[in-house]
Amino acid sequence: MVLFLLSLAIGALAHNHPQREGKLVGKVEALPPDGLVGDWTVAGVVVHVTAETEIDQEHGQVQVGGVVKIEGTFRTDGSLDAKEVEVLANPGPVTPPADSKVFGVVKLQPTAAAPVEAEGVALIRVFKLGDTVVREDFKVGVEHLLPEHMYDVFVDGVHAGAISTDGEGEGHLFLSTASLPGAEPLPPELSPLLDRQQVEVRDGSTVILTGNFADARWDGGGHPQREYLAVAPLASSEGVVMGLGVAEIKESKQTLKLAAFFLPATAPVTVVVDEQELGTVQTQANGYIHVIFSTQPEDDQLPLPEASLPVSSWQKLELRDASGEVLLSGEFMPTARPGTATAPGQVRRYLGRPHR
Repeated sequence: MVLFLLSLAIGALAHNHPQREGKLVGKVEALPPDGLVGDWTVAGVVVHVTAETEIDQEHGQVQVGGVVKIEGTFRTDGSLDAKEVEVLANPGPVTPPADSKVFGVVKLQPTAAAPVEAEGVALIRVFKLGDTVVREDFKVGVEHLLPEHMYDVFVDGVHAGAISTDGEGEGHLFLSTASLPGAEPLPPELSPLLDRQQVEVRDGSTVILTGNFADARWDGGGHPQREYLAVAPLASSEGVVMGLGVAEIKESKQTLKLAAFFLPATAPVTVVVDEQELGTVQTQANGYIHVIFSTQPEDDQLPLPEASLPVSSWQKLELRDASGEVLLSGEFMPTARPGTATAPGQVRRYLGRPHR
């Protein structure tokens, strides 16, 4: 119903783009019958793999259902000539058994020394089995900082790690006690994470962003977690609303339902939440996408990466093109009463006026 009402609220527009370099992250849906050379299907995109393609299987074997990252050149028909392939994860649990999860998220505020519009977010996530901690995660995401610059992250005066921003001034740090794709080891000095307070992002000795977990939004408890519903209207840089994301927890299932229009036609679009890539999908010929990510995927749904959970900790949703440019973005706004609020009502509220 959410996506149906969204389609009534917004029209469609198609664009064509020339051949270009890019990357694709998504679930492997089909492989050649004999070996790996040939055409794959990844997140709905046809991927051409040759004998010259470098395939990194350090984190697991290539298989249907696994998640891979592919770098190469997109053709004008939307398919991808693969230069490098890396297996990120394969089907199966990546989280140790746990009967409870506690998490806190705090928005990092810019200091007077920060670049204009600089912002960030820090997240703590702790998994427990009874009274025993079985996994701890710590994440920091930043944006609108200096491009291609190195920043240091300190927690209670302890150096946690470094963030290297990209050409858009965005970057992230992901630390964990578990072996997860994209995660670096959590320094022992930061454990237990639930005792940590002050987070600082520094440029040399100058504090750029700061926040305190005493001011964080906390949640937790046994699985399944409480019901939750939040919406993120997706707008262009000009402020025109062109899509919507709905994050939901219902019983033990967590989902992201996403629909957007006015995107480049038959082109890959990467879905990013708080600097975490969820996957890449291909737009239709009219520039429309409709995708569902889930912790219990069915049919053509895509899996939600464990490293991104829980959805109730999410702050920002972005759609990016193959070059990493942000096409649409929006912040999640939880409903006052998740158990009774309806997503169609949120669509009418946010899409009733599609322009600023």
